[in-house]
Amino acid sequence: MTPCEWYHIAGTFDGTTIRCYLNGLETDTNLLSAIKSGNATLFIGQDGRGNIFNGVVDELKIYNSALSVEEIQADYEAGSVELNTLSGTVTSPSGTNIANATVTVTTRSGTEINTTQTDSTGYYAFANVSPGFCNITATKRSYWSNTNNVTVTADEPTTADIVLCRKGDLNTNSETADAGDLLMMTYAATGSLTPDRKFDLNGNGEFADAGDRLMLEDAAAGKIELW
Repeated sequence: MTPCEWYHIAGTFDGTTIRCYLNGLETDTNLLSAIKSGNATLFIGQDGRGNIFNGVVDELKIYNSALSVEEIQADYEAGSVELNTLSGTVTSPSGTNIANATVTVTTRSGTEINTTQTDSTGYYAFANVSPGFCNITATKRSYWSNTNNVTVTADEPTTADIVLCRKGDLNTNSETADAGDLLMMTYAATGSLTPDRKFDLNGNGEFADAGDRLMLEDAAAGKIELW
């Protein structure tokens, strides 16, 4: 099975045989004399012991008789999933559109589904996206990457806008390494404010250390480009 794809799964028991179906096709059978009755709780999407299905269950049906293969195929064809569009705009914190940013759709576990680039207005779009949970990540040189969790639905197109912060633009005014940014780096280095990953310009995992301050000063002086 492929992540972020919908599948029709069915199972039947006619008193002697259990049959399993995937997308209308029989995949497995097993002989069984009977299914025991009981008053235990019926769990769907989990086993009752904390193990939860990592996905989406939709249009669940329970019948009081075993369906034929023709009935299962008809049910599968009637419930075929409608693909939809996932689109949005990549901007700076001030709302400036960012062109030529790379936008990637992945499963929640990180498997890539598709990738594209924003146009001159910062707009991107993916067609034929299966409904479900996914991540959308935008990247561009000189900017910090950003990832949003998205739920794509079959009912209507999904919009997911993404904000990218330029490296060295600590005060998010779209100006890199200006006086305000230098002041914020100083404040973070002295403990006057709590830094985050945007203060780790040299990528060593230490926020607002001497190397970060030097890189920001060099960027302000035009000696280097932060990327």
